[in-house]
Amino acid sequence: MSMELNIINASWGGSGCDEALFNAFSNFDKQGVLMVVAAGNHGLDIDSRAFYPAAFEFPGQITVGASNFNDLMPTWSNNGFRRVHLTAPGEEILSTGINNGHIIMDGTS
Repeated sequence: MSMELNIINASWGGSGCDEALFNAFSNFDKQGVLMVVAAGNHGLDIDSRAFYPAAFEFPGQITVGASNFNDLMPTWSNNGFRRVHLTAPGEEILSTGINNGHIIMDGTS
């Protein structure tokens, strides 16, 4: 049995939104694509100050903010009661670096 998953990770964003971006996300939603979107790292309430694509409100979209070790949202994570659906660990995350190294990073991506 073959299973096909259609998921997009949008770990980017900005304050501007054009028609092409809206149309692309609308088409993904109509096709049943799950869109997982980073809320952004500017400490904005995206319910009142839009940051795209996080501020879109498509049924097939999950917008993710950051949480810290205390399961609280850091002040730099974009937030919004309506548009941010959940948080995930995003503070002091051990990641890979150049030359086989490691670095500590923060972010909603």
